[in-house]
Amino acid sequence: MNNSINIKNLKLTALNHAVYIFGVITIIVFSSLSEHFLTSTNWITILRNSTLMLSIGIGLTFALIVGELDLSVGANCRFAASVSALLMVNHGWNPYLCMILMPLLGGFIGLINGLLVTRVKLNAWLVTLSMKLALVGIVVKLTNTVAINMPQEVLNFRNIKIFGLSSFIVFILAVMILMQIILRYSTFGRKLVAVGSNYAAAEKLGINVKNYKLAAFIISGFFAGLGGMLISVNLGSITRELGDGYEFTAVSAVVLGGVSLAGGEGSVFPKAFAGVLILTVIENGLTMMGADIYLFQIAKALIIFVMMYIDSIKNKM
Repeated sequence: MNNSINIKNLKLTALNHAVYIFGVITIIVFSSLSEHFLTSTNWITILRNSTLMLSIGIGLTFALIVGELDLSVGANCRFAASVSALLMVNHGWNPYLCMILMPLLGGFIGLINGLLVTRVKLNAWLVTLSMKLALVGIVVKLTNTVAINMPQEVLNFRNIKIFGLSSFIVFILAVMILMQIILRYSTFGRKLVAVGSNYAAAEKLGINVKNYKLAAFIISGFFAGLGGMLISVNLGSITRELGDGYEFTAVSAVVLGGVSLAGGEGSVFPKAFAGVLILTVIENGLTMMGADIYLFQIAKALIIFVMMYIDSIKNKM
């Protein structure tokens, strides 16, 4: 009996650490293929390229933990960034005010999603997918698919260095740690996990499941908008391709990190962060090798299948 329990525990431990083993193997492979892969310059590039997806991934982690999924995060990122950029460039609004407006707009879209799911009782997948389509249409109408260049006040943030890193990299890493502390140690975070683990039991404990799911959608939207702010600083412009497929890349990343699609399990750090970083490393390594861009899409699909399979095995154990 004890032996079977020990074997089960060993299997569960191996499954829980599979992502880290995969990450180490990935780094070793790309390091052997390119002498430039392990350079400090390349890893700063990897961190910079991961900031947007990390922001979106933080929000998605909260949605997944309560057992829901937000498919509008990519379009929400583009919507928040585009509206704020238009206000800056075409209407002369204060750039710093518009930067703050981006995550607030994202949170507002998350609020609408959450109300439709928790109060109107519509399916989250259909609600957020419909919201995605609506936001894309609104942005196309507002921008006429023309790229919007950020004013100099926004670009100046790229020149600020903290510990040798761009300020927006340090900022999102600090926010990541803060959100993990909230998720892991606050009453709010523990109740979110309880809702995702078993919402019926959570209701019996007096937890308002609807309000906590609503809060998770607002957080998801807020961090999508925050991602728009980060990409504005990083790229210096809002293009018509911004946000396309980001929701699927972010889901791939957080699921790769071990955040469960079934709800009730996951963390911002290290799980979501590890998933985002590994996915960015794979994209960086394939680019360095000159691989076809579509190969990365195939890799993402395979990762989703494998991690969903591992997740289903863990849930059955």
